[in-house]
Formats: sequence, C-alpha cells, structure tokens
Amino acid sequence: GAFLDGYNSTIMAYGQTGSGKTFSMGSEAHGGLVSASEDMSSGGLIPRFMSDIFSNLEGQKMRSDVAASGKSCSGEECEDSLIDFQVTTSFLEVYGEDVHDLLDEDRKPLPLREDVNGSVTAV
Repeated sequence: GAFLDGYNSTIMAYGQTGSGKTFSMGSEAHGGLVSASEDMSSGGLIPRFMSDIFSNLEGQKMRSDVAASGKSCSGEECEDSLIDFQVTTSFLEVYGEDVHDLLDEDRKPLPLREDVNGSVTAV
C-alpha cells in the first residue's frame, strides 16, 4: 500500500454504541500482535494489519540486503541493513467530544487545540 511508501493513512470505525467497532478493530487486546501461528480470522483488523505491515517491511529489508550483498540475512544479522524503517502510530478513540489515546494506560481525555488556520489537533 501507499502507506509503506511514506504516506499517512487512517483506519476509522464509526457507529453507535454496542455495534461491534471495538471487536472489529481488534482493541479487545489479546496481548499483542497476531502471530503467524494464530488463526488470523479471529483477530481484529488492527492486529492483523500490524502483523502484515511488519512482515512486509521485514521482507523488503531482506530483499534489499540480498540485492546489495548477494547473501541473505535473518534476525540480528540484518541490523547492518542498507534499508531502515520507522513506523509511528496513534490509536485514538473519539467519544462525544472527548479524544482518548488508547495506547496511554491512564486514557485521560486529550486536550484539543485550534490553530490560527482553524485546524483542530489533539495535543
């Protein structure tokens, strides 16, 4: 996808309370990413998506290393790779007029600010 080329992307679930958004997105956390050995159909969208992203990035890294050096690497051998990735994520819940960071254990509402151009951001 384009997001692997450096573009921002958004996944949004919208619906009334009790309609299954949390279940579908997968934030009924089972303790981490879905592993290849787990049944991917039982995980939510976010864990499956993250697993796919990191599998894809690792594959790109290994292909780059093979093309550059002519030999394959795995695990810690890839630390000196020619290609590197940085993944940044936010996992937010908007409920009424409150925005919560779901990666923050306290889950206190985030303050919303409006800039001079009228854009609203959570800080």
